[in-house]
Parts: sequence; C-alpha cells; structure tokens
Amino acid sequence: MLKLVELTSQTAPQVRDLMYSVFGYSHAGKHLYTPAELLARYDRGDFIPMMVEDRETDKLVAYFDMGFPFGSREVAWFGCLVLDPALRETSRMAVLNTLLKDCISKVGKSFRDDGLRLVITTDTTDHMLSQRLSRQFGLKTVGLLYATIPAGGHQFRGAYRPLGTASDIGEGRKPEVLSVYPAYKFIEPYDCYLADCYAELTMPAYEALDLPVTFHNVAAAKATGISVINEYADLVRGIVTLEISKIGQDIKSALKKQVDHYRTGLVPVIHALVPQYPTDPEPALDILEDLGGVYGGLFPRYKGVDMLLIQIVDPDERVVEESRLQDDTAIKVARASKAVRSTKGS
Repeated sequence: MLKLVELTSQTAPQVRDLMYSVFGYSHAGKHLYTPAELLARYDRGDFIPMMVEDRETDKLVAYFDMGFPFGSREVAWFGCLVLDPALRETSRMAVLNTLLKDCISKVGKSFRDDGLRLVITTDTTDHMLSQRLSRQFGLKTVGLLYATIPAGGHQFRGAYRPLGTASDIGEGRKPEVLSVYPAYKFIEPYDCYLADCYAELTMPAYEALDLPVTFHNVAAAKATGISVINEYADLVRGIVTLEISKIGQDIKSALKKQVDHYRTGLVPVIHALVPQYPTDPEPALDILEDLGGVYGGLFPRYKGVDMLLIQIVDPDERVVEESRLQDDTAIKVARASKAVRSTKGS
C-alpha cells in the first residue's frame, strides 16, 4: 500500500537517501542532498514536492517536484523524478500512477489558483522512461536542448567504481528533450508572428499543441526604446537564460554584450528567449544566429507571449543519438542544428 506524504524535517533526509540510491552524488540538484537547504527552499516556495511512501514501512519510494526558476508562478518546471531502484515492475507502475495523480491535482490547483500558465520539462535522452512519462502526463515535445546536463551528471549508480574508469562515465555534457504543457482552459485566442527562419520547426509544435493562435505575416510593431533582458543563471549546471521581455532598438548590441559577458565568463550554455509578438523578433534572431545560436524550442504562452528558445552551445556539444529520441519534433531540431553545423564547416 502507498501513501502521499509532505516534505518535513522527518522526510527530507529520506529524499537525500533516495537520491543517493539512484544517482550517487552525480545529480546536478545538489540541494536535494542537503535536508536543511531543501527545507529552506521549500519554505520559500521555490518548488512544490510530490512524495510517495510505502505505507507499511514508511520508506520513501518516489520523489518528484515542480519548481519556479523564472521569477514567476506563471511558469513552472518539472524537476527531478526519482524512484526507489528496489521496486519491482508492478510496484513501480503503482508508484508512478500515485505520483501522476498527485501531480495532476497540484498542477490543476496551480492553474486555477496561482496563475500558472505553462509547465516545462526536460528529459535526458539517456533515460527514455522519462520521455514516456512526459507523454503520459500530456506534455508535447517542442524541441531539443544541447549540453544541459553537466559532464558525468545524472549517472545511474551501479557497482563500486574503481580508479581509472573516468572514461566510462560520460565525459561530455548531455542533451535533453524539451516538452511543455500550456494551461489550455485559461488560454484565450491570441495573435502571433511566425518567424520564417524557424517556421519549419515551430509549425509542427504549434500543430501538436493545438493552440487558439492566429499567425501574422508581418509583426505588429517595430522596435522602440531600450531593450529589457532578464537573466536567470543556473551556474551549478552551467546554464544562463536571457529572457527578452522587450525588444528595443538596441537589441543587437544588448544581446551581444550579454552573450559575450557569459561566454568570457566560461558559461557553456546560453539560452535566449525571444518573444514572437508584438514586436518584430527578426533583429534579435539575426544577432543570435550571428553569435552561433541555433533553434532549441518553443515556449507557448510564456508569461503571456510565445517565446522562441535559441541556444548558444559549442558546436562540438551539439550531438545526440537520434535513436534515443522518441518524438519527430526533437529529431527535426537535431537534424536542423546538424545542418547548420555542416554548412558552417564547409
């Protein structure tokens, strides 16, 4: 028998132990290994946990969370999913179903009561089960992000690792599939500009999402004033997100300054979120392409607008095994970035 439990001073150490049993200390979510820090973040409202225990033994058998990394309750990110590796197949499915029901309940409450409008998740291509679970929840694949998992990160813990086996642990950074779930019941019909340069990649995502959107061939307005770019840094994972909340007349110089700052600061991955409407996004997309950016995915109704995610990553890190991808959208993004790499190398 299973039961849902809350995150408390009694259950937080079990999260640490569960993380170790699955990943050792290789997971990038280092706060999950420190009960005091985990509880402090929970008390601040940084995330919503979902936890399942065995009713007979009071042992934690599953942990999942939904965080808010972009400074707003409008956008949530599905975080770490961990299952007790000792679970048998039938027990594992029962635990997942219990977790899924709790997740649907809490996401629905956030949609209704807290203004949540978009849920985002990334699934490592190494763990194909997580891609299947995202589809079960109803998330739609909208892209592929390169090098988002640090080298050697998120490794399944196995037998004792002797010295001299470093090459057996993934040396390079790893990619993740990007999926989203918008708050459909709360989305009114809206207008959007469709950037021609990425239409072949964004249209399949729009069709899969089935949003009430009307596309315009020309953006509604030219840029005016000064650009506004918000920064969200995850330096543990080596990722910085540049969220463009306003495209101004200085957008090219503003973006170049920010990208150069983080590149020279040795941040390996830079994500830029470019609003598609109402201001013409082409100047922003042009400079990001000049800076080495490639398409990453689509964030629909992100804080009220549709955003294109452009990723700036070392070309050598833009590698993925297509056999590990379970959705055509992710495969198309992988092939598009490969084509860009081939073109620039010729």
